[in-house]
Amino acid sequence: MKKRIVIIFLLIICFSNLTLISNDSKNGWSTVDSLVVMGKSAPYNTSFIRIQCIDTSNCIAFAILGFVSTINRVTSDGGNTWITTLFDRTISDLNYSPPKLFDVEYKSVDFCIATCDSGYYWLSNNIFNDWRKYKLDFDLYYTSFYDTQIGITMSEEKICLTKDACQNWEQINVNIEYPDSLQPFKFLDVGFAGINNIILLCRNKLGVRFVIKSNDYGETWKIIQSFPLNVERIYFFNDSLGFISGGPKVNTNVRKDLIYKTTDGGETWRAVLDTIVSPKWGIINVRFCDELNGIAFGNYNKLWRTSDGGETWNLDTTFLN
Repeated sequence: MKKRIVIIFLLIICFSNLTLISNDSKNGWSTVDSLVVMGKSAPYNTSFIRIQCIDTSNCIAFAILGFVSTINRVTSDGGNTWITTLFDRTISDLNYSPPKLFDVEYKSVDFCIATCDSGYYWLSNNIFNDWRKYKLDFDLYYTSFYDTQIGITMSEEKICLTKDACQNWEQINVNIEYPDSLQPFKFLDVGFAGINNIILLCRNKLGVRFVIKSNDYGETWKIIQSFPLNVERIYFFNDSLGFISGGPKVNTNVRKDLIYKTTDGGETWRAVLDTIVSPKWGIINVRFCDELNGIAFGNYNKLWRTSDGGETWNLDTTFLN
């Protein structure tokens, strides 16, 4: 039951622009929530971009409203009912627009962080009635937390580490031996493979992706492995099992579905999915509900499933159709 619920939550919200209420079920899928916010003459465009569940009852979804405003939906009863507990209603003017949401980490009922551009992030110790906005001095894109205390926020140029649930941040200096001709390199995504083991997915000057790892909270780093162009996301289910995914471009309108897997905390990686399947736009991300069962999802509602820890992947067309 847990596997089914988690997968449904991940898919229904992450892929859909839910602007209409529907109780219809098709191919085993049904809409569990909808969000309509009216503008002056028509509903705002609403795009759900992130969802995380900490168990079969508690989930939080975040959307971009009208292309800029952050709004969320929260459930504590397994998705039967949803409420909004955060809505950035800041009115745009010449100096400020609401910060646009990029990423979310929901680690417990007492901790959730949502990072935005312009250096802003939302922090909650009670997602139902307590959201506070803070600001760092650089844009924030992705975030990853090992637990409710230790985590990272990052932009393409900077990385900050907290060890006290966002009360204090320290910038990490990434010093590696790398050819000057391929610098500067940018940070694309981050994950934890252990309490002090940080994995960074990077891009060099030519666009080539590579992974670097630190075993001491970012004090020292080593280069692990290079990857094809256009792998974008990294995800760790636990200290050992992790995945890198993306969509390397074959030509203008075709991208591969590509997934790499590690079982040793990011020390070695190997391809477990490398194919071209319509719609040909690559993999967005990977998520697992236990060590064996997971999904990989792509643009235009493409869905892959695995039941053997990511060794083999099967295309699920029930959601696509």
